[in-house]
Amino acid sequence: MDQSGTTDRRRTTEARREYVACNGRDFVNYWQQVDECYVDRMNAFGYYTELVDALRVTSRIEVRPLRQLLDPTSDRKHVVGLRHDIDADPLTALRCARYLARVGLPGSFYLLHSAPYYGDFHDGVFVRNPEVPRWLRAMLVAGCEIGIHNDVMGIETQFGVDGPTSLVTELAWLRAHGADVRGTVAHNSFSLYGAENYEVFRDRVLLPTDVAFDERRAALPIGRLDEAELNLRYEGTFASPRSNPDLDAVRAFVEAPGASVRSDTWMRTYLLDNPYCEWKVDSQLWLTGRDEWVLASRIDQRATLEFGIDLGRAIDRLRALPEGSRTLIVVHPVYVRGS
Repeated sequence: MDQSGTTDRRRTTEARREYVACNGRDFVNYWQQVDECYVDRMNAFGYYTELVDALRVTSRIEVRPLRQLLDPTSDRKHVVGLRHDIDADPLTALRCARYLARVGLPGSFYLLHSAPYYGDFHDGVFVRNPEVPRWLRAMLVAGCEIGIHNDVMGIETQFGVDGPTSLVTELAWLRAHGADVRGTVAHNSFSLYGAENYEVFRDRVLLPTDVAFDERRAALPIGRLDEAELNLRYEGTFASPRSNPDLDAVRAFVEAPGASVRSDTWMRTYLLDNPYCEWKVDSQLWLTGRDEWVLASRIDQRATLEFGIDLGRAIDRLRALPEGSRTLIVVHPVYVRGS
């Protein structure tokens, strides 16, 4: 080989980026981490089936997918939607979907596109977990509704990547794999990001754009997308912006310490006295830990919150809610991950 060939090869080598190798995600370790993180909040899977069976045998309760939750109904029915926020555990979500299929009830499931189980960023490139299509197909076979657990603000702030583009891309990808996605559900809260994730949609912006409220908001993708253009029919928190929000009350709420679903004070404000949004549902029932529920309702202009109630009480209260009302039940599958 002549000298010129050696020089050309050296130049080509110098122009290439350094070769960097890393191991793929170890999902044995991932599931171990999930167990360790949620061990104190976890219920057995039979706990979930007990809730579902109670809904199934109560004739005055009609369970609907979230896309139909606000559709017209008979005054003789209490309409309920089962929302599953898949923050950490798609395997238990699939187990939930299969049980619902077995007993003939619908459920709505929202995949978190920023979660480690869904994929990872590598040098700004998002690499989806190759297991996700298999989980997705299995959930579709079970007949459940699929949507996106929207975390555009998290994508922007944690990974420095364009959040709206990530949402549009994953929406198209899920549809290409057979999911008829018609809704999203916002992940996390205003307190964490300085905006709700649903504020990426222009008709869901909570505060006027000229209000100097939170310095974080200026860098966030507020009002960037149009739901109708994306063929999205609903947002599954069922939050509606207040026409005249009290900015001092908003500031006090989002800056207060202890923002958590396990805080009585925070959940009371968030679900009943929210200074920046109203709810289109009459009641919300959240599973927040080991045999712990929060029920918030506003019926006939009367606001009620029951914090830390057990499953038996939650079922009794569900059955007592009036006909013609609508209730959103929020379950994170990881809370029913136990054997």
